Formats: sequence, C-alpha cells, structure tokens
Amino acid sequence: MNIRKIEHMLQNLHYLFLIIFLGLSEFTFPQQWQYKSPMPSARRSMAVTVFDDRIWVMGGNVSNFMGSSTAKTVQVYDPTTDSWDTNFADLQFPRTEGVARTMGNKIYLFGGLNSNGLVEAVEQYDPAYGNWQTISQLPTPRRGITSVIVDSTIWLIGGSNLQNNFYDIIEIYDPLLNDWDTLDVALITARSDAMSTATTWGIFVFGGNLFGPLDDIEYYNPSTQQWTHHGQTLYHCFSAGYTSIGDSSCWIIGGMGLSGIHSVILDRVQVYYWKNQQFYWEEGPSLNTARRDLAAATVNHKIYAIGGRGSMGHNLYDVVEELVIITDIKPVPCSIPTDKAILGNYPNPFNSSTTIEFQLPEPQYIYLELLNILGQKIKTLYEGHISPGRQQLHLSSADFSGIEQSSGVYFIQLKARKYLLTHKIFLLK
Repeated sequence: MNIRKIEHMLQNLHYLFLIIFLGLSEFTFPQQWQYKSPMPSARRSMAVTVFDDRIWVMGGNVSNFMGSSTAKTVQVYDPTTDSWDTNFADLQFPRTEGVARTMGNKIYLFGGLNSNGLVEAVEQYDPAYGNWQTISQLPTPRRGITSVIVDSTIWLIGGSNLQNNFYDIIEIYDPLLNDWDTLDVALITARSDAMSTATTWGIFVFGGNLFGPLDDIEYYNPSTQQWTHHGQTLYHCFSAGYTSIGDSSCWIIGGMGLSGIHSVILDRVQVYYWKNQQFYWEEGPSLNTARRDLAAATVNHKIYAIGGRGSMGHNLYDVVEELVIITDIKPVPCSIPTDKAILGNYPNPFNSSTTIEFQLPEPQYIYLELLNILGQKIKTLYEGHISPGRQQLHLSSADFSGIEQSSGVYFIQLKARKYLLTHKIFLLK
C-alpha cells in the first residue's frame, strides 16, 4: 500500500470519527490562552495600564542575586508586534503593589510600597515630556488598592498598610484640578487586593483580602449613594489580574484562593457579565500557568495576563498569556426559545458570505468555531456570553483566510458547558 493511499485512509477514518464525535459529544473544549513573548524580566505586583493601545507595566518585585527587590523600571508590551520595549524613563520611586490609570493622554500611578515603606507620591507620565513627575501625595498611603475611573475622576478603593490594617475608604482624585475628595460612604467590608470595575449603572468590588480570601461582591449605586452586598464570586479570591471588556463584563484572572481551608494559587478565570441589570457568572478558560500578583489588561478584544508569582515568594514569572475575545453576534427579536439549536444558514451553498442563525433557551458562555471537513479548527468566530433567544452571525469568505479557500463542506460548531452542536455548510468558489 503506497503512502498516498495510507494518508487517504487516515483522512477517511478521521472524518468518520468526526461525524461520530459531533453526534455524540457532550463535552466542551474551550479556546485556550496562548503564550506570547515573555517579559524582559520576571516580576510580580506590577502596576499596569493601557496607553496608546500598548500595555504599560510599571514597577513590581523583581528577582536579583539577593532574592528580590522593588523595581522602578517601565516595560511596554505591543500586542501588534508581540514585542517588549524597555526604552522608557524609570519611575521616580520604585514601588510594588501600586495601581495605575490612564486619563487625558496621561498615566497616573498611585500607592504601593518599597524598601522605605509606603509610597505617598502620586506620579504622572506625560508623553509630551517623556518622563515621570510627582504631582500630588496620596492622602492615605497604602498598598493593594483597587481602582476605577468614574466620569473624569479616579477612585482608589480599599488597601492596607504595613501592619495589615485594612481600609474601607474610597479616595477620589480629580486630575483636572489635581485635588482629592473622600467618598462619604465607605465599603461595607474593609479589604485589600480586591478587583473592581465601573459600569454605566454603578461600581462593583469583587473579593479581596481580609486575613484571607473573600468571595463577596459590593455594589455602589450612584442614585442612592450607598454600598450594598451584591452576591458572591464563583470562589474566594484576591491578588488576581482583573480587566473589563467594554461595559459588558469583568474578568478576574488567577489570584490567591482557597481549597477547603488551605490557600492555593489559582489558574481559574471568573467572568462576571451584566445586561439589562441582570448579572451572572461564568467560568472562563483556565490559565496555562497558575499565578497570583499578576497584571491583566485588554487591548482590541484581547486579554493579556502578565507576570505574577507562584506559591513561593521568590518564584516569579515572566509569562505572558493572551486570550482572544470575539464579539460580533447580533440578537434577533423573538420570544425565548424552549430548546437549543443551530437553525441553519442562508444562503447555503454560498460564495462570498452567509448568515448563520442559532438559538439558546438560557444564558450561556459559548464558542462558535469554523471547522474543515477533517474537524480541524480554522477560526474561532465568536467567544463570549450569549443571552437567551435567537442570534445571527455573519460569515464571509474572508473568515477562511490562511487556508486554501476550496469549494466543499465545512462545519459550524457551537460549544457550551453541557452540549455541542454542529451544522454543515457548503462553500462554492
């Protein structure tokens, strides 16, 4: 039997397995995080912000021949080239466990600590000058602050001091006036190393550290100007990376959690969604490298998990992982269906483009993928949470880029937590 016949037979067996698998499978195989270019130096507890579509990583703890030290270096990651640039001015003060925010074409850096204690100085980076300047002092110096932008102000929430006294305060910085205010109402529970996000209808604070990982959520309602309890996270967590996707979801990545009564480094990802003031949790794809004290950021619908450490204090990582988030599903007005289904696509066969329609009876985190006839994934067309109802996705021949666009059979595969659906489509060239 010659090689070509063997290859042909293996392809047929592969295809037969695919058909059986598509008909019987009940499992989910989610899109995975992908390793990218590592950091120039391993570090943890860095401040991070997105500026000019690049990720700025500032300070943190770094390894050296004596164990670890606090850095004042600035490293910038460019997702478009998957490369790091270290040719930027150092911070004025080395610091770890600080927090950074971008506003008005400037970067602001708050809080943290170094070998001399807590850092009071607020630093600003202005690209017009290309360096860092001290512009203010933090009213309550602290580390482990979580931060959100509200209108034209920066809110600094919680934190702790060197004696592990935890804070419930919210101090508000106004960059335009270079002035400070304090929110009249404090958190219900003091905490440090929490995660947070600001939405159009309020502010959420997730978990954090109060002599161990927390799992509660606090919500600030601007109308009532009060903090209230708002449920629980999927699991206890602090010192995680956190980032938001527009005004639709917050991602809590890795961190320190609990396994029974024992602390554990997490590779898990919690995703908090909201729509029409309805809120729900889903578990996202797990990290390849479990870690805490990492940084996270979103650029152009891609999430990046950067650096961090493992279970030992000096076990630092230079790891960078990327997760692509695709958001181009359009809902179709209709009553809520009672069953899940891929309803079909039109036209079918198609040449330049087609519209795929499917329905779900309940909210789901899904993966919609394009496969070739051998079951090999060509492209992830959509990943994210879907509300119940009927949905449409536009597929064009451009989605076949990178492969030979030959006429033939392809598959659309919809994967969710408890089921897998497939639909056959025909491309004519």
